[in-house]
Amino acid sequence: MQAPFHRERFASARSALLTDAQRVIQACSEVGIGFVVLPIVDHGAIHNEREREVFTAGVCDLLNQPSTPRDVRLLLECEEEPDWISALLKQLATSRIGINYDTGNSAARGYDPVVEFAAYGSMIANVHIKDRELTGMTVPLGSGAADIDSVFRELARLDYRGRYILQT
Repeated sequence: MQAPFHRERFASARSALLTDAQRVIQACSEVGIGFVVLPIVDHGAIHNEREREVFTAGVCDLLNQPSTPRDVRLLLECEEEPDWISALLKQLATSRIGINYDTGNSAARGYDPVVEFAAYGSMIANVHIKDRELTGMTVPLGSGAADIDSVFRELARLDYRGRYILQT
């Protein structure tokens, strides 16, 4: 998140960051970790079409390298509009990509969980539970804008059986 490859102007710098990511994926595979969260939030957010193109090409290249293990999924933690995320997932078009859904990030952006889950709910493979104020910072659970009840209703509707990470 602090050094997003899609912001690097030079191909050599992007390549070095993607090589680092590949090494992390390899290490995860070796110890039985099934997914890596790739945060495209805060400083790592995608701000324009060029960054989106670079990001998409980089992730596709990373996943298509013969030396990249196939047993580790990349979970995107995003803060973009639900339709934008859905389009990105369609562009990447692989079962090796999923979503790390963060209740606080969505709350801070003012997103409706029902709309989000309609756009990409079936791709959610991990959930971060936290609360944030609208356009603001993390606050104690229940005191911010996160609609936790709606999130859990949507997760139940999808019969979600993945992990929950408490970031409270």
